[in-house]
Amino acid sequence: NGAWLRFTVKALGDDSARVGDLAVGTRVFLEGPYGNLTGASRTRPKVTLIAGGIGISPLRALLESLAAKPGELTLLYRASAASDLVFRGELDVLAAHRGARVHYLVGRRGIDVPTDPFNAATIARLVPDIADQDVFLCGPVDLMRRSEAALRELGVPHAQVHAERFAY
Repeated sequence: NGAWLRFTVKALGDDSARVGDLAVGTRVFLEGPYGNLTGASRTRPKVTLIAGGIGISPLRALLESLAAKPGELTLLYRASAASDLVFRGELDVLAAHRGARVHYLVGRRGIDVPTDPFNAATIARLVPDIADQDVFLCGPVDLMRRSEAALRELGVPHAQVHAERFAY
């Protein structure tokens, strides 16, 4: 935000699990950032953010920083369990402050939520004018592929879809 830098690290192995144990003031070496998931690629006034799991990290920053009028921002956030919703309190506060809509799709796929939680029908129901919006995506590879296919089906032009891939 220009005043401080924030890191969100998912504990996937020995090294990432220990990041939280670093003492304040510890010197670290950083590399990157490498992504281009920023508001600079935006082409439309309205924006939908689609996140899965820890993919919420860059989208949380966009929810806070994108210039938008009330009603122009929507967040769709998928997690397997409520305990997996990273930043939920912050997201709710940001959404209330910004006039954004947030939809949490929580539960086991095919049991609590549809087999494909971000299928075209669900996206169209939650964001009826999706084809007229920019869409920013970040999350697990399978969720990203399915979401991009649904967006194509809904007629969202390729130039309006902006994705950050942590892995391929």
